[in-house]
Amino acid sequence: MIIVGDHLTEAAFSRTNNSETDLFARSAFNRYYYAVFLIVKEKISVIKPEWGVMSHKHLPKVIKGQVITIIKNDIKRKIKKGVFKPNVGESIKRTVIHSANELANILENAYRIRVIADYEPKTKVKIINSTLFLGGEKSSDAKRWKNDAQIYLTNILEAYKDVGLITD
Repeated sequence: MIIVGDHLTEAAFSRTNNSETDLFARSAFNRYYYAVFLIVKEKISVIKPEWGVMSHKHLPKVIKGQVITIIKNDIKRKIKKGVFKPNVGESIKRTVIHSANELANILENAYRIRVIADYEPKTKVKIINSTLFLGGEKSSDAKRWKNDAQIYLTNILEAYKDVGLITD
């Protein structure tokens, strides 16, 4: 998806017609969104397979809710049983809470931009200093959504492995 988004970004810059630039740029933002949305669904389904078929709007809510709640409850039980020292459990919990919230924020912002790209044609793409902007978002930042999300996903999944909720 990223390669397609990059190609569409280049195509947007190569157009001399503003309407065509707008169309190609919107499609680029759309591809960047789907790159992050699909990788998050794929990776998060390791925790619960049914999360792999979640809707766009529901995914960030599950990440901010159930992803955090499941590990918090497991850590609490393991601290009570003496499996984890409180400081270790708290550290893992903080990592997951931070990563899950950041991941959900990426998804929510990316979705907001995707909705503008697909359903709000009156909101035009702007070119400022050789950078595409849509809804206040740079195309270069949109391109990074997937990589940023992968960092937070890795943190979450490693924590789930560390407490024994998932295996490799």
